Amino acid sequence: MSYLNMHSLKWIYQTGGWAAWIAAILFRRNMDAEYYLLHEMGLFQNAPAMAPDSILGWYALLQNQPFIGLILLNMIDLVNYILVGLIFLSLMIALWKSNHFLVILSGLCTIAAVSFSIATNQALNIFWLSTQFASASTPDEQQMLLSMGKSLLAIHQQNSYSPNGIYPSYLLISIAGLILSWMMLKNDSFTLTNAWMGLLANSFGLSYYAFHFFLPELEFIGPSVSAIFLF
Repeated sequence: MSYLNMHSLKWIYQTGGWAAWIAAILFRRNMDAEYYLLHEMGLFQNAPAMAPDSILGWYALLQNQPFIGLILLNMIDLVNYILVGLIFLSLMIALWKSNHFLVILSGLCTIAAVSFSIATNQALNIFWLSTQFASASTPDEQQMLLSMGKSLLAIHQQNSYSPNGIYPSYLLISIAGLILSWMMLKNDSFTLTNAWMGLLANSFGLSYYAFHFFLPELEFIGPSVSAIFLF
C-alpha cells in the first residue's frame, strides 16, 4: 500500500474515532429524554418542563433558549445519525476485505438511515422561521411565518415520532451496526470485547420493535439497555 493510501486511511479512521467520542459525549440520541430527567432533578429550572404546544411557543423558545429548543425538536438525533454514519464509514473501510457483500449491505442501511433522519427532521427549518418571525415587520408577514411554521411542525411531529421517520432510521442503523459488529467478531483487527459490545448494543436496539408490537409499555427497555453498550 502506498504512503498516500495509508495516510488517507489513517485520516478516515481518526475521523471515525473522533465522531464516536463526540456522539457519545455531546450528541447522544434521545437527549430530549435526558433533558426532561435533568429538569425533574432540579436542573434547567428556568427552562420549560415540557415541549411547547403551539408554533408560537416554539418560536419563543427557539429565540430565548435555542439550544433547549433544538434538543426538544430532536436536532441532536439528526447530528448523532450523521456522526454514526462517519463511524460506520471508517469501520466499513477497515472491514472491506473481510466480506464485500456485507460491507455494502451495511453501507446501504447506513445511508438509508441517515437519509431518513435528514429528510424527516425539520428542526433547522423551524429554527430559521423563528428568526424570520422575530424580525418580521408587519402582521401579514408574521401570519405567513406562523402558517409556514405550523405546516413544518406538523410534518416534523408526524415524521419524527412515527413509522415514517424515526422507526426506519433506528431499525436500519441498528441492522447496519449488527452486521459490522458480527464482522468485527471474525476480524483480528478488533477485540472480542468491542465486537460483543456492538452485538449486544444493536441486538437490544432491535428488540425495541418486538417490545413495541407485543409489549408497548416496555418498549423503552431495548434502547435504554442498548445505550449502555453503545457508550
